[in-house]
Amino acid sequence: MLAFNLQPLHGKIVCAFNGLMILFSASERMFSMNVLVVDDHEINRTVLVRTLQKLGYSADTATNGLEAVSATRSKSYQLIFMDIYMPFMDGISAAEEIVSSLVNPPHIIAVSTDPSQKTRCLGFADFIEKPISFHRIKQCIDSLIS
Repeated sequence: MLAFNLQPLHGKIVCAFNGLMILFSASERMFSMNVLVVDDHEINRTVLVRTLQKLGYSADTATNGLEAVSATRSKSYQLIFMDIYMPFMDGISAAEEIVSSLVNPPHIIAVSTDPSQKTRCLGFADFIEKPISFHRIKQCIDSLIS
């Protein structure tokens, strides 16, 4: 009889095989999530999407708060990176609309170049200051999925 028990362990996979423990590095993401990146600047969206891809995630994008609200009505997201300053609808208003309209709202992470906005973003799951870094994005996701 062949039996496996796979358990995630901080980016590693522990495999128990006939009493022998084997540790593998996880080369692909451990958790599947629908991610939405919302920013009115294309370069910011691109940088964040590529950072997420390096971490093993794919992401949809929106260019403003109205598009983000619309996207959440047609697809279920577990994680949203939301710029604060955008045309048509800012990130704070969009986040409020998304959270109030969904039974199971996603984790929304505020993203801004202005660190003083952190106090306005208290209802968000986290706050990331631009320019973003790979390690800060990873830290943020790790804290949300652990």
